[in-house]
This record gives sequence, structure tokens and C-alpha cells, in this order.
Amino acid sequence: MKLLFTTLLVAGMVMLKAQNTTQVTNIINTCAGQNNGSVVLKITTNQNGPYSFSVTGSAFSYTNSSLISKKDSIIGLGVGTYTYRTSDGVSIYTGNFNINTISIPIQASLQNSVICSGGSNALSVTCNGLPSNTCNQYASASQTFVAIGNDTIKNTLAGWPCLYGNWYKNTRHQILINASELTAQGYTQGLIKSVGLKVFGFGAPVGALPNFTIKMKAVSLFSLSLSSFDNVGFTQVYTSSGTYVPVVGLNTHHLQTYFYWNGTSDLLIDFCYSLITQNPYTINPFMESSVTPVNKLAMQYSDITSLCSTTMAPSMLTFRRPNVLLGIDASPAVNTLTYSWQPTTFLNNAFLANPSVSNATAALIYTVTANTINNCTSSSTVNLLVSGCNSIQEQAGTFNLVVYPNPVTNTLYIRSDKPFTQVELYNIAGQRLYQLATAYLTESTILMEHVSAGLYFLKVKDDLGHESIQKINVVR
Repeated sequence: MKLLFTTLLVAGMVMLKAQNTTQVTNIINTCAGQNNGSVVLKITTNQNGPYSFSVTGSAFSYTNSSLISKKDSIIGLGVGTYTYRTSDGVSIYTGNFNINTISIPIQASLQNSVICSGGSNALSVTCNGLPSNTCNQYASASQTFVAIGNDTIKNTLAGWPCLYGNWYKNTRHQILINASELTAQGYTQGLIKSVGLKVFGFGAPVGALPNFTIKMKAVSLFSLSLSSFDNVGFTQVYTSSGTYVPVVGLNTHHLQTYFYWNGTSDLLIDFCYSLITQNPYTINPFMESSVTPVNKLAMQYSDITSLCSTTMAPSMLTFRRPNVLLGIDASPAVNTLTYSWQPTTFLNNAFLANPSVSNATAALIYTVTANTINNCTSSSTVNLLVSGCNSIQEQAGTFNLVVYPNPVTNTLYIRSDKPFTQVELYNIAGQRLYQLATAYLTESTILMEHVSAGLYFLKVKDDLGHESIQKINVVR
């Protein structure tokens, strides 16, 4: 059993009652291997100053004091965790923020991988599997902040809930935020770009939290009644770089992967860290939570078992939910990425996300490059193959053949007004890919879900050897 000495209630107590608040806004992450990240710090206070700002990080130090302005811009930031300290002339406020490498996970694709000489095609690019214009989320972190929970119930040094709780070596919390809680504060949708957690003090030094992660998923739940932790369908939006050490004040976790909230779904957020067994436990910092009408928190802790993917039942399902501050961009800018395609041969416009290919007469490798607002780039390539299409041609038969849908994605349906005895599928090079001998059928199907996108020819024969050949377009 763990023993908690009452002297810890006084010894080492740090309580910072800041009269100001500091917002971390307009974070611009950095290109890989560069130091072109930036951030804006803004003090909200009634004091008249002078104001001061300082930021420190690995191989970085910045100080600006005796300022008239309550806002300061810090530039030249590389990847890393930074600590800031601001003052309004009376009180101090501290916190931290992350600068991450800008991620632009783009993927180029073709409507058809092979076309006939002189044919047309369409190029397109997606970012993170979504339409290209959603890539604006990777460029900046402009956001406003919405508080979830207004009560001031604080945990004890060994009490829960506590999202930075270090009284056990492994701790996991899942909290539910209903859509109505966000819409009540005027939000209809938006990108969640940060999660803020406030620490009011330490009863003793709190150790580092290795492998601290935040995950999110859209759900449809009024309350939590979990027989085991939910492990399915989450997006991991934040991963600490090494260990995370909480500080007194607002700890803002700027998400490496932004999460789109659609305005109607409820939100399930998973907080977890894993100290493994060889690391010592320390103590819980003082953090606030609020009473909710129904169960909106599930949690578990252990000195032995890593919990971040556990299927065990939560040890606590409770109405008391930790307070969080969500940074939401309710109206992200559109088209903050620009695109260029090379070569420009056969393209109608090389600077569109989805240019058209016309009158293509030769095979080409197209490369699309995406460029962010601070000139970080990412590229993706795709191969266009062009065939003469001379080995097989469309041919009308002596019977009425209907083939649908065309273009096709999954299942191709075949109907004829006369019985047929053979069905064959060819690629445009004349190679036979599929053959089916039938027993005088007038209807049949072919599963096309494993066939690559492109042009194909379907040949159908009757018992007298008459043929009908139709061109089939497979799309993905």
C-alpha cells in the first residue's frame, strides 16, 4: 500500500495566482530540418505593464522586456518544446508550447492508370486521404479557446481524476464531451488544434510522464458505460517528444494531427501515459474537474500494467470530469496550399490540384509538389501509361448486349437478348485476364473490385461463335 505523508500537503507547495493569462496563438510549424517556425504570445490583463516575454528551448533563448504591447511575435523556431514566461509588471505566467515539423501527407493519383493513345485522363491529389483543400490544417494553428468544465473541484495528492496523475506509474483517462456542450458556446464545427490542461500547484515534485498521448474519436454517446476501455477508431493527435513534464499554469498541447469536429458528433478523448515498471511514481499535481449530469469519465491506473491499449474495465466511471481547454479553428482558411505539376505536357493547368490530361500520346511520370504558407514542400508521383490499343477493338455483335455500370467500381452486370456461352476480359494490351464458360446464360456478373483502374475490353460469345466486344472503364 502506498503511504502519503501529510507533510507533503505543505512542503514544496507551489501556488501561482497569476492575474494575467497568456494565449499561445498563430503557431507556424517548421519545415523539416529548418528553423522557420514562429508563434505569437498575447497577454490578457488589466495591468499597465511594462510587459515582458521570454522563451527558452533547446539551443534557443529569447527575451524582450519593457514592452508597451501586450503581444509579441517569436520567430526562428525549430522543432521542439519551448517554455515561455510572461509578466504584466505585477504577476507572472508560465507555460509551454510545441513546434512540430509540418506534415503534408499528399498522394497523387490518376483516374485511369492506362489510356489509349490520344485519350484523356484526370490527375488529382489528396492530403491525408481527404480532398486537397483540407490540407490547410497543416499550415498554421490559428485558434480560439473553449473551456469544457467550470467547477473548481481539485484532486488530492493521491486522488483522482488527474490527467497528469503520477501517483501510479501508468494512468489512462477517457473523457466524453457532448456536441451540445460545444454548440452551446457558439461552435458549429471546426478543427481542434490544441488541448490545454491547467495545473494549480504541486504538493511535491512531479516526475516526467513518458509516452504521454492524446487520442480523439467522434462518437454518439450521451454518457459513458464502458465495460472496457474503447480502443477502436481513435486518431492519435498528440504524442510527447520523449517525456512530458507538467508545469504550474496552463499546459497547452499543440496537436501534431488536427481533429475535425463536424458539429454534431460527441467527442471521446483518451489521455494516457506509460511509465513502464522500472520508473518510480511520484505524486499527483493539483488539477480541477467539474461535476456533470451523467458519467463522462472512465479511468484506470496501475503500477504494473501499461494501460494505453488495455481492454480491462475502468476502475472508475464517474460524473466528475477533468476540465480541459480546447483550441478550435472554426473557420480555417481555404487553399493555403498551392500545387504545381511537372511535366506540364498534356495538362490543361499545371497549378490545379486536379488538372485534366488531354490528347496524351506518350507515357509520363507526373510529380505534384505542394507548398505551404512558409514554403515547406512535399511531393508525390504517379505513372501515366499510354497504349496504342490496337490489339483489340470494340465490335458490335449479332445479339443485343447490355453491360453496366460503365464506368464500374465493384460488380459488372452482363445481359443479352440471346444465350451466351463464354465471357472474357482483356486489358488494352490484348492480354486475357478472365474467362468464364457458361451454360447458355442470358445474365451474368463479374467481380471487378480487385481489377486495377483503367480501360479493359469485355468479349462475349454465343454458341455459334458470334462475338460482341465492349470497352469497360474501371475506376477507383
